[in-house]
Amino acid sequence: MNTLLIQPRYPHGGKRQTYMPYGMMNFASRLIAAGVQVQIVDLNLDELNERDVLWADVVSIAVLGTPYIVGAIELVQKLRSGGFTGQILVAGQGVARFNRVAFDQLFSGRAIQAHEEFEFTQIFVVSLPDQEVTSVEGALKMLSPERRASYLSQEFPLYLSQGCRFNCDFCAAAKHRREQYRDLTVLAEEIDYIASELERIGHYKFEAYLSNLDTFQNPDQLENALKVIHERCQRSGIEVRLRCLSTMAMFAHAARKDPGLPGRLRDLGLKIVAFGADGGDERVWARMGKRHNSLETLREAVEAAQQSGLEVEILMVIGFRNDDALAMYRALKLSLDWAKRGCVLRPYLGKPPIDHMGADELKVYVENPELILNLDYAAFGSKNTHPSRLQRWMVNATYLAVIAALTPRGLNTTFPIIPLEGSRARHALAHAINRFMPADR
Repeated sequence: MNTLLIQPRYPHGGKRQTYMPYGMMNFASRLIAAGVQVQIVDLNLDELNERDVLWADVVSIAVLGTPYIVGAIELVQKLRSGGFTGQILVAGQGVARFNRVAFDQLFSGRAIQAHEEFEFTQIFVVSLPDQEVTSVEGALKMLSPERRASYLSQEFPLYLSQGCRFNCDFCAAAKHRREQYRDLTVLAEEIDYIASELERIGHYKFEAYLSNLDTFQNPDQLENALKVIHERCQRSGIEVRLRCLSTMAMFAHAARKDPGLPGRLRDLGLKIVAFGADGGDERVWARMGKRHNSLETLREAVEAAQQSGLEVEILMVIGFRNDDALAMYRALKLSLDWAKRGCVLRPYLGKPPIDHMGADELKVYVENPELILNLDYAAFGSKNTHPSRLQRWMVNATYLAVIAALTPRGLNTTFPIIPLEGSRARHALAHAINRFMPADR
C-alpha cells in the first residue's frame, strides 16, 4: 500500500515555516517498519504534484493544531475535485478530540478522522509498532540530506512522553491520564542518528522542544531520558539545548523534594522551562480546571528554576469569554510583575474550543472554514470568538498591552494575528499583516 503523508502549510499570511511535527515523523516510521511504502510532502517546502497523488493509495493529512484545519479542508477539496478516490485520513492533535458529527460537517464527509490505533490497523491492514518503541530514524532516512539538515538544524520536536494527570478545560492534548514514557533504548538509537547527522553537516548544537505536557510529573524518568540525550550527543561533540512545558505545581513539588534536580537537569541540557500561569485569578483557574495553580506556587516554582540557572517563560492564556475586568487586570499585573523578575512572557488570547461548540456556533465555521483561523490563540478576539463588543475590546486591549509593554525589552515571544472578518478588503489586509508576524514557537 502506498501512503502519502502531507504536512499542510503554515496557516497565516501565506508564509512558510520549516518544521516537521514529531507525530508525523513517528507515524511515517511506524508505517515503514510495518512494510508500508511512504512518501512525505511538506507543503512549507514542497509543491503537491499530480505524480505524488497518482502514486498514493492512501493520503494522510496532519493537523498540528486548530488553525491547520483550514489547510486540511482545502487539501481534501483539492484532492477530491482532482479525482482522487482513495482514502483520505485527517489525523493529529488539531482534530483528535472532535466528535464525528463535527468532523464530518467540516470535511463534508470526504475524509476519515483517524487517531485511534484500531482505525489505522483497519485502514492499512497491518499491525503498527507502538510509538513508544519507534524511532524517527526511518522517516528521516527517507528524506534527502538537504531536507534532513533543514529540519535538524532548527529546533526539533522530541518525543519523550505523552499523558498528563490534569484536565485543563482548554487543552486539546492527551490529558487526564497517566504519563507514559517512551523506551529509552529506542530514544538512544534516535539520538545517535540525529547526532551523527548534525556532526555530518557541521552543526554542533541540538535544539529540541520536549513533548511532555507536564514535564516534571515523573522527575526520575525525565532525568534518565535527559541523561541519554546528553550522553549520546556528547559523544559527537554536540551541545544540547532543550526547552519544556511544566505545571508550576509539579515543578515546585519536584524541586521541593529534590532541590538539586533543576540544576542537574540544566547541566544535562535543559535550558528553558515554561510554566502555564494563564492569568492571575483563582476564579478563572477554577473555571478552567486549573485548581493546581496558585500565586504562591508560581512564585516558588519560578524562584527555584531561576536559582538553578534555568530560563523561565510564563504562558499567559487570558481573555476567555467569561473573563471580566478584574481577571484582565490581574493577568496584566502578573505579566508585568514577572517580567520585572526576568521571566519571558508568552501571552495568548483564549478562544472557544471548536470541538465544544454547539450546532449553531459550529455552523459559522462549516459555512466559512477560513474563519477557523480566528480560533488561533495568538489571534485577537473577533465577533465570533467574543460576541460582546465591550468584553472583546477589553480582552484585546489587555492582550495588546502585554505584548506592547514587553516586546521592546525582549521579554515577549508572541506576535498577534489579525482576525479575518468584515469585507474582502479587510480579509486581504489581515492576510497581508499576518504575513509579517513571526510564527509562534
